Amino acid sequence: MDQIKQKLRDATAILDPYAKEIPQLVELAKQLDVNEGLLLGAMLSVVVLITVFLMGWTILTCFITVLFPMFKSIQAIQSDGDDDDKEWLTYWMVFGVFRVVDMFFNWLFVWLLDPYWAFIELGFFFYLMAPQFKGALTIYKSVLKPILDANKDKIQDLIKQTTSQAEAMKNQAANEAMKAASDPNVLLKGTKLMAEAQAAASNMAEDNQEHKE
Repeated sequence: MDQIKQKLRDATAILDPYAKEIPQLVELAKQLDVNEGLLLGAMLSVVVLITVFLMGWTILTCFITVLFPMFKSIQAIQSDGDDDDKEWLTYWMVFGVFRVVDMFFNWLFVWLLDPYWAFIELGFFFYLMAPQFKGALTIYKSVLKPILDANKDKIQDLIKQTTSQAEAMKNQAANEAMKAASDPNVLLKGTKLMAEAQAAASNMAEDNQEHKE
């Protein structure tokens, strides 16, 4: 028993400095004759288990659709060839398109396919990344690429138009700010507000001083 307790103490010693900041844990650790980090570790384990129980499917989906592809993308970047780079870059593009569509139409998918939508979504992402299917490349070549090629000029015009509008809005905002900064009425109003704020602060300080006396 003592050996087990010592192993647990050694394993959770890294949490002791944080646990000692919680007086209740320190008191309970004394009563149970264990280190504080062990209790903090037990509490964190319970929180993790509850989170997994309540959000297990979300965590699983995040791991399969984001964390695993991210790990494989890092491997692809560090490898010598370019084929795997293209494969995972295509996956992320299809992933982004799907997320945009899902953001607007998730309610429809759930309404039509509930309670199977979560399984269908997970199966779709598995199809995208599985080397047996290479679904991301298939969807890109058969669906996205024809759409992009057919509307390439429109997309470029839209990007230029959006960029120019953003630049115009930025310039307009800068001009308005310069006009406001050079307007005597605005400066006078700002000076007045600062004076009122200073007066209010002085009054509060005097009131506090009187209360102390």
